[in-house]
Amino acid sequence: MKILPSKLLLALSLCAPAAADTIYSNLQETAIPTDFTGVFLSVDGGTLNPFFGGVGVANDNLFQPVRSGTGNLDRIQNLAVGSTVDTSQWFSSGYGGSQDHLGTTFTAGQEGYLGFRTGNGNYGWMRVVFTGNTSGAVVKDWAYDNAGGPIVVGRVQQGTASGGAQLVTLSPDTGESFTLGSAVSDTGGNVNSVLKTGGGVTTLSSASYTGTTTVNNGRLVLADTTSFASSAASITGGTLELKRTGSNWSVGTLMSGGGTIEKTGNGGVTLTGSSGSFTGNTAVTQGGLWVNGTLGTASSSVSVSSSGTLGGSGAIGGSVTVSGILSPGASIESLALGSLTMNSGSTLAWEVGSDHSADLLQVDGLLSLIGVTLDLNATTLSNLGLNSWEAGDKLTLVSYSGDAISSGFEGYADDSVHNFGGNEWRFNYDDIAAGSNFALEANGSHYVTMTVVPESSTALLGGLGMLLLLRRRRAE
Repeated sequence: MKILPSKLLLALSLCAPAAADTIYSNLQETAIPTDFTGVFLSVDGGTLNPFFGGVGVANDNLFQPVRSGTGNLDRIQNLAVGSTVDTSQWFSSGYGGSQDHLGTTFTAGQEGYLGFRTGNGNYGWMRVVFTGNTSGAVVKDWAYDNAGGPIVVGRVQQGTASGGAQLVTLSPDTGESFTLGSAVSDTGGNVNSVLKTGGGVTTLSSASYTGTTTVNNGRLVLADTTSFASSAASITGGTLELKRTGSNWSVGTLMSGGGTIEKTGNGGVTLTGSSGSFTGNTAVTQGGLWVNGTLGTASSSVSVSSSGTLGGSGAIGGSVTVSGILSPGASIESLALGSLTMNSGSTLAWEVGSDHSADLLQVDGLLSLIGVTLDLNATTLSNLGLNSWEAGDKLTLVSYSGDAISSGFEGYADDSVHNFGGNEWRFNYDDIAAGSNFALEANGSHYVTMTVVPESSTALLGGLGMLLLLRRRRAE
């Protein structure tokens, strides 16, 4: 069958996508005329022309629908959602068509899916409603894998707009995964929201929609996108993965639900939203997560792997377990935590300013420090040795409300004294009085502190002076 002339040409225009992406058209709702003119649909360089409300479907040599055989007039097939389009299907070559599919593979007025292969060797699917010479026949949307891999039918779908809003549903089943190469953004004056269902994985690399994000199952990966502007994210089940490999990414989204948030990639993500109602778990697997807002209730938890860093100037409501780095603030800041366990091999990066300011960890519950490295950078070491310190000056590293501890930092035993740039500092793990830094936030019952003590040489001279004075009085 020959491709017929058309009065209407629809082409999908996209920026050059990355390799191995699913390219989605977004909802099209393109009407199929009830006369012979039909409508040309250009997809990945190939052309499809349904006409007479879908009674006839013609194709050029660069768009081959899945058929009942390899003949170019063999009946096109209606594929089920969840089926796979790949080399296992039958395709023909050259120009072709079909006119016996209605009432056999497709039902008039009901939604169906035809599979296809393009001249570029890419597999895809198209969602259609054929009516047969009556109004209401439409091509709703389509998708294809741009790297020639198999594609599962119907796993991405943008719903019809209602009240200025649309919903994009991502539904890979368990064991399935795909990266959406098309941008998810507000379209046609409508606000888009995203719903992740199914046990599989979907990765979004371009996301600027301003609606809500809901993860009911599986994993939704937001990968290296800095324009994610979702107003709220509900992780009721499954995982929302924030993957950042570049510069810091600030996310103001309000998180809720009882699922999992995971930070991956070597870059940093800063959470600025008020997510104090989130009851799930947060895992910092790679890179840095900075909590400058609130995150989690008392029943939630945060874990930091050996390749991760946790910091910020906000409040984390639940328990925190660190095997990597804990670094309050981006400069001199305080960070509030529920309870804190720092495992052997973990690091506390602590900073002191030249104005006697210093970082503070405010722990509202139990504190456990086991073989922790205390990281004092060059600036901090210099500031601890300034001449402006006086004996008795005290800084708080950690304020905590649980049972008193007696040790923690490797090489800094309880009550031991260490010289930093000429000043002597005594470590105390169960102090009952806080230091001068962030005094209002340091509201625990115990404190890990460092206090300036007189230098040993000064103390010796003072002792000799007293001895000479006593001898002089005796001589008189």
